[in-house]
Amino acid sequence: MSGFENPGAGLLPWYLALAVQLAFFGDSLLQGRRRTAKVLPPYYFFQAALTAAFLLGLPARGTEGAGSWSAIETALVAALSASALLFARQACGLAYRRPLLASTLLYLPTVLSLVLAGSLAAPSGIGARLANPAWDLLGFEVSILELLLCFYSFALGLFSLGLLFRAALGGAVAERKRFFFLFAGLAFPLVAFIFELGGLGLLGRHSLAPPVFAFGDLCIALALAGDRFLDLVPLVRHTVVRSLGDPVVAIDPEGLVLDCNPAFADLASSRPGKLRGLSLDRALRGWPAESVELLRKGRELARLRLGEGEGERVFTLYPSLFSDPRGRPGGRAVVLRDVTGLEAAERSLRGWNAVLIDQVRERTSALEAEVERRRAAEDELRLANEGLHGSQREIMITLSEVVESRSRETARHVFRVGEYTRILAAARGLSPEHVSLLADAAPMHDVGKISVPDAILNKAGTLTPEETVLMRAHTTTGYELLSKSARALIRAAAVIALEHHERWDGRGYPAGKVGTEISLSGRIVAICDVFDALSTRRSYKDAWDFPRVLDHFREERGVRFDPALVDLLFLHFDRFAEIATIFPDEEGGRDPVVLDGEAALQ
Repeated sequence: MSGFENPGAGLLPWYLALAVQLAFFGDSLLQGRRRTAKVLPPYYFFQAALTAAFLLGLPARGTEGAGSWSAIETALVAALSASALLFARQACGLAYRRPLLASTLLYLPTVLSLVLAGSLAAPSGIGARLANPAWDLLGFEVSILELLLCFYSFALGLFSLGLLFRAALGGAVAERKRFFFLFAGLAFPLVAFIFELGGLGLLGRHSLAPPVFAFGDLCIALALAGDRFLDLVPLVRHTVVRSLGDPVVAIDPEGLVLDCNPAFADLASSRPGKLRGLSLDRALRGWPAESVELLRKGRELARLRLGEGEGERVFTLYPSLFSDPRGRPGGRAVVLRDVTGLEAAERSLRGWNAVLIDQVRERTSALEAEVERRRAAEDELRLANEGLHGSQREIMITLSEVVESRSRETARHVFRVGEYTRILAAARGLSPEHVSLLADAAPMHDVGKISVPDAILNKAGTLTPEETVLMRAHTTTGYELLSKSARALIRAAAVIALEHHERWDGRGYPAGKVGTEISLSGRIVAICDVFDALSTRRSYKDAWDFPRVLDHFREERGVRFDPALVDLLFLHFDRFAEIATIFPDEEGGRDPVVLDGEAALQ
């Protein structure tokens, strides 16, 4: 088997290829790539190892050790093919469920061939027999071990290319570009492998291999750059507004920085170009671990804090998810809204709010104490008013009884009129306070009789015109006596005293008022006074029985009395009769009368 005719002139491409391969290997270790971070470094490593093995084995060409170096190179080709398959599956999203077991099985032939290569120096044994020339392939001899590994490597390479080709056909336009470069990157080494096999022998015997390998690496690098520039960057650029003053960063599902705007780079004390492809831990070394973890998780509206004391900056996170062209999760674009000033204002507001709450609490306590004090004062005033009202009522009733006692009527007349008034006012729908006011004022309706001579008050016969004028004057006299007071009870009594002899038809006295010109209290007491006068004995007449009283009111309905109030009298006549029976002028009184409102209306 022949070697280089001019090795010195042909080594430069191999050294350049080795440098390129080592550079890509180092870059893959330092930065990694999305979906390929774990399988790409071995691919570059075995490429560099294969090139180094060729260069180291050059001095042994044509000697007895050439077979060992040839076996090592063939084993490295098998390892390179295995790493290419792992790389292709990972790039296509078809990673093995048990990657450690799969990697072990794929690299096992390489390990076995390297172990056997160590026994080639022995004159006998399985390794020596396998390494001895046993096959004439296209004009040169190969061992069984090399032949098996060649076919194994070739099969893995074809399978890897098939995966990439199928992915390229089924992807979107941007995805096809990426898989096209990946396909080319793995196809060039396979073509070089076929050239070496069909030309001058196995790997390392033709100067076409180094540039072909290096060109394939460049294609892979372009494909991986396409992960950022051909595929995902249009989507990220759509989310990241470069002119936005808030820091924005795009992070892939594995926690690598896809891109960021200048504001985020300033926050990380770096430049956007240096941060792309780095993990968050490497890109944000100066940040607290909890802040990096918070950014990695990207929780909505989470508060991220940087710095301490007065130099602390606070950001609110606003994450947005995006997908790649194939619909798979592409990562998150996170906007960091600076809320340092807002949080300071919130702290100040909380402080002022606490002070305000304390002040409000103190003021509330003071107001509650004041309300309690005023409530006690109001209770005392109410009790005093109730006592005063009671005293006024007692005085007015006493005065009414004194006035009535001048005539032959009993003091029970004023009491009954007050209770009749209470019943009729409540039936009319007046408020409880108004009802009590009228019931307490009604007994004073005849207080003006204090100015009428006894002879006229107690006269059994008909009054003369002059006597009638004096008798009727008791209405105006009562009004003049009571109207000067500011008390509501006495003023109500003054109106009743003035109007309780007015008639609905206008023929009453003293003013001849008609209908509703008469106050409601005057109309109510007029009915109650006449009812009591008719149903009890007077100096000028005997007591009427209740049916006769009802007939009189039926006749005078709408003439002397308010018709609506007369109807209410009929509806509640049983209660009127009950008062008249329970409180008669003489001891013993009437027999109980049972006469309901329906009967009274008949």
